[in-house]
Amino acid sequence: MDLELKIPSTVVVHLGAPTDSSAQNVTIPFVDYIKNVASSEIFPTWPENALIANIYAQITFTLNRIFTEHYRSQGYPFDITNLEAYDQAYVYGRDFFENISQIVDEIFNNYITREGNYNPIYARYCNGTTSLCPGGLSQWGSGHSR
Repeated sequence: MDLELKIPSTVVVHLGAPTDSSAQNVTIPFVDYIKNVASSEIFPTWPENALIANIYAQITFTLNRIFTEHYRSQGYPFDITNLEAYDQAYVYGRDFFENISQIVDEIFNNYITREGNYNPIYARYCNGTTSLCPGGLSQWGSGHSR
């Protein structure tokens, strides 16, 4: 039997640190969450392949948080935070870049897995300037040549 992961329709985002109980939880359509994160973390002027690679990493990271129940297994009522220190940059209420939005619409049902497995991996990526993640995707390294 070929198992497939069902992409969730929504994601619950905690607008603060995981332990900040005063921070608001917002339920966002999954696709809009990815558009927001991508528009917050990468530049729309980067080459299309760099945008796609980053968006795949962002989708996969989010799905990993949801399906491993990273926060929910610790008793929190949310799937992910909006802070890069813990997860990914999510700016509540922001507009999306048009080209990023189009790419997300085309690929948001796809994510990174290990061969023969349908579970989303823990996609390591970092900005590549103020933080480094050996073995992971460097956002700035993917965005332009050095």
